Amino acid sequence: MTGLGQTAATRTIDLLLVVTSAVPPIQSPPASHWDVKPKASGSGCQASRLNLVFTTLGNGASTPAGWAQPVAVEASDDCGAAMTTGSVVVSFSNGDPPLALLGNGAGTWAGSWTPMSSAAGVTLTATASQPDVPLSGQAQITVGVPDNAGVPVLTPGGVLDAASFSLSATPASGQLVAIFGANLADQDASAPGLPLPDFIGDLQLVTADQAIPMYFATPGVAGAILPYGPTAGTSIEMVASRGTALSTPIQVPVSSGEPGIFTTSGTGQGQGHIYISGATLADASNPATINDLIVIYCGGLGEVSPGVQAGVSVPESYFYARNPVSLTIGGVDVPIIFAGLTPDSAGLYQINAILPTGYSH
Repeated sequence: MTGLGQTAATRTIDLLLVVTSAVPPIQSPPASHWDVKPKASGSGCQASRLNLVFTTLGNGASTPAGWAQPVAVEASDDCGAAMTTGSVVVSFSNGDPPLALLGNGAGTWAGSWTPMSSAAGVTLTATASQPDVPLSGQAQITVGVPDNAGVPVLTPGGVLDAASFSLSATPASGQLVAIFGANLADQDASAPGLPLPDFIGDLQLVTADQAIPMYFATPGVAGAILPYGPTAGTSIEMVASRGTALSTPIQVPVSSGEPGIFTTSGTGQGQGHIYISGATLADASNPATINDLIVIYCGGLGEVSPGVQAGVSVPESYFYARNPVSLTIGGVDVPIIFAGLTPDSAGLYQINAILPTGYSH
């Protein structure tokens, strides 16, 4: 082409033709390729362990002593299936009682931990076990537990029969008990006499709508009498208070009766407080013999008739144990004359019996 006033010209150019195969259209990959969720154990994956992750606490977290702290763990196997059966237990390097977590059926296991004492670092170890598979796993974190001055702590499961100190015994109404914890008192103190007070120093123990009468209080343990009245087989909630500071509540199961013989060592072991005619200790030097009247001082015989208020001195009259009481010594049944509360005392029971023919020591 030429324009007005221009002469014609010719130009030579090179052309390169490139021939390729047909290009396919862009298509999305199958939907299954986008499934980034972990495969369940039933999809061909063979699980070999349990994976645990703390979700309410992490390394370096801080929780004050004496205050309840939720502890939660997410548990699944290494194929991604949630752990819904078995058990998860958390142990603590500071000696606090192990905590069994409860599962929600979807892989979350949770409970509540009340640190007993302050520490720069407490290691929490969660151990999971799924015996039916079987699989197991662990996870650890370390948290700080700063001091929480003046806040009392009650040990879960730490309300024990003051006679036997048995961890497997369930105290009864009216039972003398040792209540273990921390920050219960600044120094040792005792009740001045009967009736027992509701306060020792600035410590008060409360269950339901009533105060618990106390014998003594130390920083780590208090002596008290459980109230009469709670239904056997249920639990009562106990709280410790010091001024305006309250402990985390604990549940205390109550039985109809949990006998325990007091010992001269005060530990639940060794020579019992058992007396001939109520005066001479029946020990190796003065053994009881056939037809001797023996008096056994004990706790945990339960409700009495007529009824009495816990912590009040029992008058010089009979307050019989409502529960049937039996006694065997060396496999021989021993006739009981009386079983009930000891006069001029609070929370102390006694069993009076006659050693029968056929008994040998």
